[in-house]
Amino acid sequence: MTTTSYDEVMISLGLEPSTSKQAKCGTPSGYNRHYRLGEAPCQDCVDGRAAYRQARRAAPKDPSRLPSIAHGTSRGAHQHWYRNEPPCDACRAAYNTACRPAKQADARRRRAATRPASLPQRLTPAA
Repeated sequence: MTTTSYDEVMISLGLEPSTSKQAKCGTPSGYNRHYRLGEAPCQDCVDGRAAYRQARRAAPKDPSRLPSIAHGTSRGAHQHWYRNEPPCDACRAAYNTACRPAKQADARRRRAATRPASLPQRLTPAA
């Protein structure tokens, strides 16, 4: 049954004809259609999805939908970075203070990994 005859049958029964259209290749919807059908997406769909996602990431975030920044905390520094802006001095200081113990522990682990467990004994000449 073709789409035209299907629509004609639906109309003759007093029902609404189908308005759904197949997603076009080269769009995010086309990529999702491939995924739903268990197919490998075509290159046009891969490129279209990549362009869409890149544009979404690059788009400025709507400030009215973002929570206010918790200034003076390490969380505030992360909120600044999420908005693609440098953290204020108070947030940067709080982040550095919060991360200092972890950074020091990492440095101790790196030093311990490079230090030999035991140094070889010196050989003294026999007298």
